[in-house]
Amino acid sequence: MSGDHVLPDDLVRDGNVRLACVATLPTDEVRLVYGLRHLDVLEDLLLPASGSTTRLRE
Repeated sequence: MSGDHVLPDDLVRDGNVRLACVATLPTDEVRLVYGLRHLDVLEDLLLPASGSTTRLRE
């Protein structure tokens, strides 16, 4: 895992997922994607919003 992000290597390699805070892009192409909280593959990496309470799923 690279030191500049918290994504597991398989998400970067196989899922082609990158964080917006990475300082250099691997290519000249940029695609802006939002609403990633709805992707099941990223669910375990989400942080709670500040001031929010954690709810357990049923």
